[in-house]
Amino acid sequence: MYSNKLEIVLNYPPQIMSQLPMKYVPFIPLQNKFHHAITKMTASQLLLDRANAEIENMDLISLKNLIPTKSEAQTGKNYLTEDEIYRMYLLSEQFLLFAESSALMGKHLTMKQLHNQLDILLELNGYPVFVGYRDYIKDEAMKHAESEYKTFIELKKLEMLGLDVN
Repeated sequence: MYSNKLEIVLNYPPQIMSQLPMKYVPFIPLQNKFHHAITKMTASQLLLDRANAEIENMDLISLKNLIPTKSEAQTGKNYLTEDEIYRMYLLSEQFLLFAESSALMGKHLTMKQLHNQLDILLELNGYPVFVGYRDYIKDEAMKHAESEYKTFIELKKLEMLGLDVN
């Protein structure tokens, strides 16, 4: 029950996130709590910090093909290292087990209760708790990732023509 909703938020790019029904929107701050616990950055901060056209594959770790898509370049979790991905997996698995167990017991949890339980889980695991969510840099982060992506594609085109881009 809860895991399906969290799955949607934790695994889809911004273009899909912006089209989500309003009932899923409250899960977005949970996603950033996971990002912040692992990297001490929100998804937007990850884009600003790590999206770089001059690094192989823009410094993206997770991508489906040889060359990243714009959508992949604008998705914060795609910049997570293998270690960060594994730690996020462990945290999210613990959280989903809690949510699923609560659902099986017939407990109806509010978003505030889910946030509180995630904060407890983060503290239990020794991670910092991200409070006061407000994504005031999302637009800037999306523009940065898009700009870096455009530069990356132009550099790839020049490389394919055999030109030195350094």
